[in-house]
Amino acid sequence: MWRLVTATILSLVCFETLADVARIPVEVVATAEDSVGKRLVYFVKEGIRSSSSLDLTVDGILRIKLLIVTLDQNSSRPGYSTAYSVVVTWVNPQQPFPFYLTQYVGYCGSNRVQECAQGLVASTAEQAEFVVRMLKAAYSGK
Repeated sequence: MWRLVTATILSLVCFETLADVARIPVEVVATAEDSVGKRLVYFVKEGIRSSSSLDLTVDGILRIKLLIVTLDQNSSRPGYSTAYSVVVTWVNPQQPFPFYLTQYVGYCGSNRVQECAQGLVASTAEQAEFVVRMLKAAYSGK
């Protein structure tokens, strides 16, 4: 199974292109209409900006793409919490479709927004490391 995934990723991107990148580019696309969700997206972006292994981008380059959707958890008491969904994909602008990596769903209260965002940034960094490890292993023939 892993060889199939590796072959698919390799068909989408050359390792040499990624090897020159010190920080993995990450694009964040969000639909956040609720106030807690907007704060969550803001802190995710700030966490990526301050990361030593990730770089926030909007360019059409090889990148990880986070698709974030948030909703008020309780419409009768807006502003107290949000429910969120995050889909993580690997995007090659030369290919018609992104490569699905993983997804997350969660609930975040207004007093824990930064903690929730830090968790999402850490999970994104793990996915970036996974992609790099797979490409290195496939490139080295292992």
